Amino acid sequence: MSQLVQKIIIFIGIFFISIWNVSAQSKTDSLLRYARMYAEKTDYSNALRSFLQAIKIEEKNNQPEKLASIYQEISDVYSEGNLNEKALEYLKKAEKILPEDDDITSKIGDMEMKQRNYKNGLNQYLKIFNEFETKYKKEPIKKLPNLRKIIIAYQNLKEYDNALKYNFKILEIQNELKNEEGILIAKNNIGYNYKYLKNYKQAIQVFEEILAIEKKQNKNGNVATLINLGITYQNIGDYQNTLKYLLEANTNIEKKENKKEMAQMYDLLSSVYFNLKDYYNAKYYNDLALKLSEESKDKKTLSNAYQTTSLLYQQEEKYDKALEFFKNHLRIKDSLLVEERMQQQNILQQQYVVERSENESKLMMASEEIKEAQLKEARAEADKKEKENQILQQNQKIKDEQLARQSLEQKRAKQELLLLQQQSLAEKKDRAILELQRSQAIKDAEISKRSALEKQKEQERKNEIELLNKDKKLKEIENQRKESESKQFQNFVMVAFALGSLVFGLVLFGLITTGRKNRKLAKQQEEIEQKNIELAQNNEEIATQRDSAEKLGELLVEKNQHIISSINYAKQIQESILPLSEDITKVLPEHFILFKPRDIVSGDFYFFAHKDNKTVIAAIDCTGHGVPGALMSMVGNQILNEIIVISEIYSPDLILNELHKGIRKALKQEETTNRDGMDMSLITIYHQEKKVEFAGAKNPLIYVQNNELVHLKGDKNAIGGEQREENRIFTKHTISTENKTYFYLFSDGYQDQFGGKERKKFMIKKMKELLFDIHKKDMITQKEILKHEIEIWINESTEPQTDDILVIGIKI
Repeated sequence: MSQLVQKIIIFIGIFFISIWNVSAQSKTDSLLRYARMYAEKTDYSNALRSFLQAIKIEEKNNQPEKLASIYQEISDVYSEGNLNEKALEYLKKAEKILPEDDDITSKIGDMEMKQRNYKNGLNQYLKIFNEFETKYKKEPIKKLPNLRKIIIAYQNLKEYDNALKYNFKILEIQNELKNEEGILIAKNNIGYNYKYLKNYKQAIQVFEEILAIEKKQNKNGNVATLINLGITYQNIGDYQNTLKYLLEANTNIEKKENKKEMAQMYDLLSSVYFNLKDYYNAKYYNDLALKLSEESKDKKTLSNAYQTTSLLYQQEEKYDKALEFFKNHLRIKDSLLVEERMQQQNILQQQYVVERSENESKLMMASEEIKEAQLKEARAEADKKEKENQILQQNQKIKDEQLARQSLEQKRAKQELLLLQQQSLAEKKDRAILELQRSQAIKDAEISKRSALEKQKEQERKNEIELLNKDKKLKEIENQRKESESKQFQNFVMVAFALGSLVFGLVLFGLITTGRKNRKLAKQQEEIEQKNIELAQNNEEIATQRDSAEKLGELLVEKNQHIISSINYAKQIQESILPLSEDITKVLPEHFILFKPRDIVSGDFYFFAHKDNKTVIAAIDCTGHGVPGALMSMVGNQILNEIIVISEIYSPDLILNELHKGIRKALKQEETTNRDGMDMSLITIYHQEKKVEFAGAKNPLIYVQNNELVHLKGDKNAIGGEQREENRIFTKHTISTENKTYFYLFSDGYQDQFGGKERKKFMIKKMKELLFDIHKKDMITQKEILKHEIEIWINESTEPQTDDILVIGIKI
């Protein structure tokens, strides 16, 4: 055989092997897609079957990293279904393939902790601790997650001395980073460990140090710190300080108006008063705990409150009542235990079903392999016996049959397609009707909301006028007081002068007219007494006016506290419209959101929606700060929901166009002089198509791909405000995400922040350099670095935060 023929045969062999590998890879991806789809529907049996088929293919392909990745994915699915034993089993399989992978080791530790195998979990965390000490020597922030896990493991093992040692390591890192919040958390954990080591004196010293810092920063103590102090003082029998700190914590909790937290605090206070034998206060707080735990449906607190009620009735020797409430305590306690056991039983049942399904799938796959091998052998024997002509005839028949079958399948497929199209049209019509009804309901709600807002604004204007009038009256009272004091002084001078004159007259004429002197002296004495009465009356009037002024001042302070309380409640409402971090993590597991409002409420906000393998995420900067900006953010969020969730518009340029129209209509900007609006950057992620679309109103998008940073500017027009052009059109940019890409959306608060030694703006150039330097780090670390850098920038110049700060990072 010639060398040319040999080369041709080798080439053909390599060609067919590569085709087989591509086909196998494509089949693996398809199976993984099906597995993930089943897992989302919690159909774990079918999900597992698809995963196992993908594993079988990858074992033949000899791709260990891919195989380890699939094992981790199976583990994640089991973990979501609370099947922790199975999750741990597949993590250990992944570890056998990649024993040096720190991420897998850490996940095994997490799963051991979930199984309450605290010693095993600790060993996994310690396994990578020494490596992290050298690996992240210059980046200590990356060591923090591992250190926290080690501490939790030691605490669960009740080895508080070891937990304390690692807490000091965290404190050292936080001091190095100058992270004030991190320092407080580390110190709180140190105090917590001192308490469990029964070193109460040291624990109190640490907690009081934390409380002093918190009060200096927030003008109010943190509830957790106050409770820790109260309980620690209780452990040493100092009930005076126990009540002092617990009652202060209670005051802070009551301001939040969270019924569940209030019920738990009332129950704690009731127990403390009971131990002090102050049964009056114990009953008072116990009644409150019962009422609020029932309203908040907090069964655990209700059970504890019933137990305290039973003890109180025992003190009153009302044993029938005591027995009744103790039975209530036991009933709820038993129901909680039953619920826990039911959950465990469901998990065990589910685990049994999944294991049985796994075994069946493996047997089925093995049976299919045997059948396939037997079929190949039979065909090989038939090929040897049959002649070439017969083979040709058979092949021809097979081709004819395939053509006929394909023709029938095509006809059947067309019929099915027509039926599906008809069903789809009918469903679309039904959806359109429902969406119209929903849209009308939303509009009606918006009208009601606007009406309520207008009434609120009118009431606020009236309150402001009342405050101004009261301030004017206060000034008049102050002026009157000053005039009264001046008159009093003049009267005093006059009286003094009169007395001097009288004395002088008496000395001069005393020897001549003794009788006249006595009469005049009596008359002058009456005048002096009259003047003294008048002075006393004036003093009384001045005191009354001063008391009135003090009451008005107290009223102003009360009004100010009421306004601050209302704004804090507005903050809770605004936070409720923001998307939950867990929802974003399900779709975008690698992301961060750095959100630092300038005031209590923010004019910046972020938006997130996901449907049909399409994800929309946006960073929005509304006109103004504080309450006006927050109101704009709520209007913007509502309109975005109507556009994306209800109308299913996903193209970024069209979303911005519709939002602009919606803002102008909502704020009646065509009929009024209102020019409020918003700047924003918005992207739509098409997961299946592996692409991202972007449009921006003034704000840009920065992304890093193939180690190159790209800065896409938004259009110069904002959303809302004055519109001179006939139509406001926004530009759409498309970015392929075939390769790993890092996206950053942000408002102008970060780059425009004044700071540094020269008190200048941070600037977009410096921000781009910072993002490029950190883009390869994990998302949590990126967020911490961005937060740390801007805090240092602000602190260097003692400049206040000038604007709301919002930065969103996404890795695709």
